[in-house]
Amino acid sequence: MLVGFTTAIGRPEILKLLEIIIAQGWTRIKIKVVNVRKVGDVILFVNEYTATGSSGENTGKTISATASHVLLHAEGAWLSALHTAR
Repeated sequence: MLVGFTTAIGRPEILKLLEIIIAQGWTRIKIKVVNVRKVGDVILFVNEYTATGSSGENTGKTISATASHVLLHAEGAWLSALHTAR
């Protein structure tokens, strides 16, 4: 699940949302991890990020915000269960 200006659930919807973000010119993103906690087979973390526009009408523009992630360890792999940004 990827929560941004809309909520995308499942790989196809997430890929579509990411394609929209990239098409808007947001292709450079810096991430700073602020807090991480592991609870059993779940990792929760919060980060601050800055996105810089590199094409189209967003060239040179920047946005800064926070995001949260929930990672789940299942069948030997870490999977992204939820990502939100604001």
